[in-house]
Amino acid sequence: MRRRMLSPEFFTDADIIANFDAFGRLFYQGLWCIAEDSGCFEINPLGLKMKIFPGDNIPLEQLQQYIEKLIELNKVVPYEANGRQYGWLKNFHKHQRLDKPSPPTVPLPPWVKFHGEEEFGNQRHKWYYEIIEPVGDNSGTCRGNVVDETTPEVNRREEKRSEGERNRKDSPNPPGPDASQEPQVSLDNNKNEPKYTEDSPPYRAAIYLRNRILENNPRARVPNDDPGDPLLQKWAQEMDRLGRIGPPGGTRGYSWQEIRDLIDFSQDDEFWRANILSAGKLREKCVQLENQMRRCSSKTRGDPTIPTMSKNVANALRLVEKYNQEEGGYL
Repeated sequence: MRRRMLSPEFFTDADIIANFDAFGRLFYQGLWCIAEDSGCFEINPLGLKMKIFPGDNIPLEQLQQYIEKLIELNKVVPYEANGRQYGWLKNFHKHQRLDKPSPPTVPLPPWVKFHGEEEFGNQRHKWYYEIIEPVGDNSGTCRGNVVDETTPEVNRREEKRSEGERNRKDSPNPPGPDASQEPQVSLDNNKNEPKYTEDSPPYRAAIYLRNRILENNPRARVPNDDPGDPLLQKWAQEMDRLGRIGPPGGTRGYSWQEIRDLIDFSQDDEFWRANILSAGKLREKCVQLENQMRRCSSKTRGDPTIPTMSKNVANALRLVEKYNQEEGGYL
């Protein structure tokens, strides 16, 4: 469920009041209603009239004039994609409150980036739009300037994170000792080094999952094989949490051999390989994967058509398992 709310400042914008009649102001407000959660919409006077003024006899030329004036006032930033004209409401994320933004259906401009299912799975409360605010120049083009993350979505995430930390500290039964000390993915400002290095088990587990996904589909979206890649660092962080606390909200993690088994099962299974496409999704579904692995193992042991392994093979497997436990596994 999403919630949109206009700030009272929206209705007292001096530029809008001075340059638009009542229909023009209503048209501007209508754009905020029909724009996607990215703040983008297609610039098509006929389509906009059908959505905003379906029962009013307003010439399309008038709507075109409204659009041109909004662009002139820098209220709407135009851009082109796939041969079509689109517009972005510059102050959209300043006045609108989006709890669970929807993915875009129209092409996004270079200065708007959506962080959604590929990064956070089905945890829609974490989805958000990152804005790299465009600045117009004399030629009418736009170039992206990175600004600090002060959009409403980011502010609310920070508030929820702070509130959650306070609740954990004040709880009479806090989670396991490691749960309240989850490392944040970041670069060391002094050494400019990634949090998870190439020789760390979380990093190697993330790379292993990445490579298994690519084996199944070379076109899959995966992080680069580079410790400096932020997405790969996020994957490594999820692997670290999976090893220490298990699923989200858990208190018991998995060994690195168990994590490897989860990865192998997820990428060998026809159903799971289409669903486990990130480290976050692996951690989210780890319990279901583990349960299904056990069911499959139980069926295999009880199947009379499968011959019993020889004593030599069984002894070899026990030696491998012992080596994994002593040496930290293959990962």
